[in-house]
Amino acid sequence: MRFSILLGLVTPFISSVLAAPYNETYAKYNLNTNQNAQSPLDYDTDFVPAKYHPSPENWRIPYYTILMDKFADGDPTNNDFFRTEFEWDWRETNFRFGGDLAGTESKLDYLAGMGIKAIFASGTPWINMFWQADSYSALDFTTLDPHWGQREEWRSLIDAVHARGMYYVVDFTVATMGDLLAWKGFENSTAAFDIEEHDAVYKKMKYFPWNFNEYRDFKIDNSRNTSCVFPTFYYEDGNVLQNSDATIPADGCKASDFDQYGDLEAFGVHDDWLRQLTKFASVQDRLREWQPHVMERLVKFSCLAIKALDFDAIRIDKATQVTVDGMAAWASGVRKCAAELGKKQLLHQWRGYRWELLRLTLYWTRSDSRPTTQRYWRGDEHHLQRRQVLPSKGSPQRSRFRCLPLLRVPCLPEVPWIGW
Repeated sequence: MRFSILLGLVTPFISSVLAAPYNETYAKYNLNTNQNAQSPLDYDTDFVPAKYHPSPENWRIPYYTILMDKFADGDPTNNDFFRTEFEWDWRETNFRFGGDLAGTESKLDYLAGMGIKAIFASGTPWINMFWQADSYSALDFTTLDPHWGQREEWRSLIDAVHARGMYYVVDFTVATMGDLLAWKGFENSTAAFDIEEHDAVYKKMKYFPWNFNEYRDFKIDNSRNTSCVFPTFYYEDGNVLQNSDATIPADGCKASDFDQYGDLEAFGVHDDWLRQLTKFASVQDRLREWQPHVMERLVKFSCLAIKALDFDAIRIDKATQVTVDGMAAWASGVRKCAAELGKKQLLHQWRGYRWELLRLTLYWTRSDSRPTTQRYWRGDEHHLQRRQVLPSKGSPQRSRFRCLPLLRVPCLPEVPWIGW
């Protein structure tokens, strides 16, 4: 640990030296151990457990949610890992408090004693900017945040969780990353939605961890991809978006791995299909997950994380801001590789909101190839009604149940193999 911290002192502000994803500087935090990888699809790990922990038969068990950074500080030496003035201050909510893997492990007996069977740690495991304690702005999808701990500490925590008969749920962002991109001509302001897209440039960052002033596994490209085809978009009521509302330009789209359509607020005002194409709240770059070569990498990185860390479930942040087909491809691909490791019931938990329940039903019928038993809370009848829903290969089936919004009684679909 001391050696790694010393390297952190020397290298956090150095501009990129290696474009290769393997870097000895942060080897203890990198899930990829293949030093000869020629592309992200070659990433692999020899950091594997002796035996993978199987999924439970039923995921209806008591959960406990923690904010990792705010929960328990078990190793104060990693609080100020990069030794910057923008990093750790327990008195400031906008900086890091110091919670980490070691601290969480020290509280497991307490949690197990309460009857907790699953622990969900809010915030992704991935490297973020120094001050981003919430950990939702990943700069890389294979490098762990040193403020939480090394690979070995992840292994220690998850093994300890499993030893107590509990399960561990990680937090992922499938389609969004950090805030490294700016739109040319709008470097210091927001840019309105433009169907022709903006030219993207990297921000000239003064401070950044290690060599992550640019994304290592995804590229920006301002040239045109003339064969680009939009995915299927949907209105808030679940109907398919009409082509007249989202017509791709005659010369296609940018050849970038990122959507470059501009900025949009987080929630509320604009149609949700616009959010699936724009930078989230102007602070999180959005990947073009609807392009197969981008999705292939996203599935690869998620499978690599399962292989290395042996966690049991994934909570997906801003799930409905991933395109419907993109989420189906990601979920199916990740469940497949998890099953190959013996995790037959890898749970996906989604973040959704009452006001988008009709759109949520599109996702519930798309993420698996088998018939799904869904249960809907009928607010007008106050009982559970069970029915079978077959995922449609053409277009997703829409829900036909009623709710009582004026009485604040939402319809809450629940699926045994996929939850909130």
